Amino acid sequence: MLGISVAASTVWEILRATGIDPAPQRTDTTWAAFLHSRADALL
Repeated sequence: MLGISVAASTVWEILRATGIDPAPQRTDTTWAAFLHSRADALL
């Protein structure tokens, strides 16, 4: 949207650094659990 290209490996590094597993390894999380875990960032 901003015209900035980002490599997939960069996205992977950012997700890994924040503790988010790669898609195939993610566990099913409810919407409430997701919001609760990210509340400090969202607020």
